[in-house]
Amino acid sequence: MEKLKQLYAAAFGSEPTEVSQLPGAGSNRRYFRLSGAGGCLAGTLGCDAAENRAFISLAGALSKIGVSVPEVVAVSDDSMAYLQTWADGTSLYDYLGRCRHSGVYDDEAMEVLRSVMRDLAVIHSAPDGSIDYSVTVPVAEFSEDVVMWDLNHFKYCFLKQTRLDFSESRLEEEFDYLHDLLLKHAKRATTFMVRDFQSRNIMLANGSVPYLIDFQGGRRGPVEYDVASFLWQAKAGIPKAVRDAVIDSYVKSARFINPAFDEATFRGVLPYFVLFRILQTLGAYGYRGISEGKSHFMASIPLALANLETHLAEYGLDKEFPYISDLAAMLRSTPV
Repeated sequence: MEKLKQLYAAAFGSEPTEVSQLPGAGSNRRYFRLSGAGGCLAGTLGCDAAENRAFISLAGALSKIGVSVPEVVAVSDDSMAYLQTWADGTSLYDYLGRCRHSGVYDDEAMEVLRSVMRDLAVIHSAPDGSIDYSVTVPVAEFSEDVVMWDLNHFKYCFLKQTRLDFSESRLEEEFDYLHDLLLKHAKRATTFMVRDFQSRNIMLANGSVPYLIDFQGGRRGPVEYDVASFLWQAKAGIPKAVRDAVIDSYVKSARFINPAFDEATFRGVLPYFVLFRILQTLGAYGYRGISEGKSHFMASIPLALANLETHLAEYGLDKEFPYISDLAAMLRSTPV
């Protein structure tokens, strides 16, 4: 925390008068709110200098293409601490709480969701050379390694932690099938992929203006992954009718920016990226919840399993992935 105070003093001539630690999330980064002569800023203490440098670089790049993101104000010499503008407002997840509670997404909420999709289409249209992929971590692009890492994360960090007896050979057969489908499409991707594009990582400034706050895991990759991350976030609970309308908004924005946008391919492969994303999040929930005992992630597991089972049936993927479908049903009936 002293390092953050020193950064603040170097930038504004005096140390902050108030410093308070903010709640953590999934990572081991620590966040602070610092107030003083320079106003209110957010301070980050990271444990990975490369990840911090990725955030700093991407913040500058995204801002230049017109995306609302924090401005990095000061960085320590070792890149282990930095100050950024304070993301004032409420998270999109909290904003949508009234919709989850009532089941009604009114015109105001739908317009906010459409504006988020417009911003995502802008992110996906980042011009060649605007993103420095040499700093993205842990890899520069959505690759074969990334797919296998996340599938294995599901198997080892979630599935094996549940102690459910399962056939690794049958699971691997379906993993191989999904892997090939994803990679065939991803090899053509030239866009920037945020990767963790979800409602908890989007703030609403002035009540309705989207403000992206978490993107250090971004890399080159397929646009479908971000759409899947946002609309199928388990705890967000966005209904299918709303998802369909928001997908239409994304397609409209993407085609406006790039008339060559291939809508048929996008809609055709999106369900597979949704399946992959749900499996990836279950791996994360297993690691953070079952292994590390973090209650927030444990509470998300039943919702993610329901999400998985519903998605497989809704898009007919239970026929293509019968064993994963069987596992989802078994896990839903056996509390973790």
